[in-house]
Amino acid sequence: MTAYYQQIDVGSEIFDLKLDDSGRAQFGFNILAVKRDSAVLIDELVAILVAASVGVYGTTIFATSKAVIPVTEAGTSTALLSIRETGGIAPRKTQNKISPPAYQRPGAQIVVRSHDPAAARAMAYAAYVALGAIRNQTITA
Repeated sequence: MTAYYQQIDVGSEIFDLKLDDSGRAQFGFNILAVKRDSAVLIDELVAILVAASVGVYGTTIFATSKAVIPVTEAGTSTALLSIRETGGIAPRKTQNKISPPAYQRPGAQIVVRSHDPAAARAMAYAAYVALGAIRNQTITA
């Protein structure tokens, strides 16, 4: 499936989410997409991150609240990224496109965890740059 993205706005700077249950550092940020209608936001975000070489889906990138994030051994620098939808804000309508609205505006939270805080922050930054660079592009999931 493909969707036209007017833009992805990075809604916050990267912030520290404290340690997870496994003692890993967590860094995250929020995004808001402005896009044409599609039902696969998470898949499209994964496609963007994989294309930008941020990580590999199912190995270092995980999606949805149902994803099981692997436990990593203390002392390793493996960084793991997860994406969760957050709902976003009301869609945009235009004069000629009222129903369905011209643009959806869904949101997502990106969280990266690692026992090595520098590795978590570096992966979060790579995702931040990759997603924030999306302007007037068609994304295929």
